[in-house]
Amino acid sequence: MKRVTLIYNPVSGGNRSRRLRQVEAAAAVFRGAGIEAEVVSTRAAGSAGEQARAAIAAGSDTIFACGGDGTLHDILQGMVGLDAVLGIIPLGTANALAYDLEIPFHAVRAARVQLAYKPRRIPVGTVEYARKDGKLERRYFTVMSGAGPDAAMVYALSAKWKDQYGLWGYLAKSAELFFTHHFAPFQTEFVNSATGQSRKGVAVSVMAVRITNFGNVLRKLAPGARLEQDCLSLVVIQKYARISFLFHLVTALFGYRGNIPGVEFAQTKAVFCTALPNHPVAAQRMVRAEADGEHLGRLPVRMAIEPAGFTLLMPPERSSDC
Repeated sequence: MKRVTLIYNPVSGGNRSRRLRQVEAAAAVFRGAGIEAEVVSTRAAGSAGEQARAAIAAGSDTIFACGGDGTLHDILQGMVGLDAVLGIIPLGTANALAYDLEIPFHAVRAARVQLAYKPRRIPVGTVEYARKDGKLERRYFTVMSGAGPDAAMVYALSAKWKDQYGLWGYLAKSAELFFTHHFAPFQTEFVNSATGQSRKGVAVSVMAVRITNFGNVLRKLAPGARLEQDCLSLVVIQKYARISFLFHLVTALFGYRGNIPGVEFAQTKAVFCTALPNHPVAAQRMVRAEADGEHLGRLPVRMAIEPAGFTLLMPPERSSDC
């Protein structure tokens, strides 16, 4: 690292002046190590990716996403395919990717730790979905993408639940919505990377996971998921919707990897989620898509992996074996 840019969202979180102090404190760590550091606030919603590209074009070799998984998600959109490195100063509520990378949830300690991290080129997840107007759009993701109830909860929950009540308040509201949400079925299709078998069926939830450990009540959501591997780890809930979903979350908490009724685990390069023929249109409109905790749109949804992704700061002792 020779020149870094720290990008943060000035309107995110409950204490905005405290957030700026945290970002400036992290920048001071880099300057103390002889690295040129600049702090940049986002101009508007969705501007972080464009601002990251501008900073790279101006000479920055490393961009630090200062915030939660949403801020990281926005910045990622501008970094895929470039040589610049992505780092994280976790200031959000969940910070799933930071947890997976063993980055401390403290701005100064996070900056110090990553001085010793090594850049590694890794694959990136992609998700294509339909916007409200029906047009198709594409986004990149790092942590996970999903179609079904998880996306519906992201859509229904506003940021204030995280800002005002923290993670546990957010999870409590999620639980409430979970028990009242209608699980609309949709069609899924993918090729199992391990067996080469084509799988086509009906599901109520599909989650494409990229990280090993989420660090909260989700823990290890998908067996075998790793950032370094060039495939997605799928969790497909096919039936017994609420029971299977809850059983899976409970077993994920304790690291159980056995068979769960109504739940299929698989590795794949791509998964397609489409509307069921002859199924009520209103029900299909309830099937939403999300990525990294950000609501995106509706069916049809295609989640896939791109081998030539982006460069991420990672622990030097982390194994490259997948």
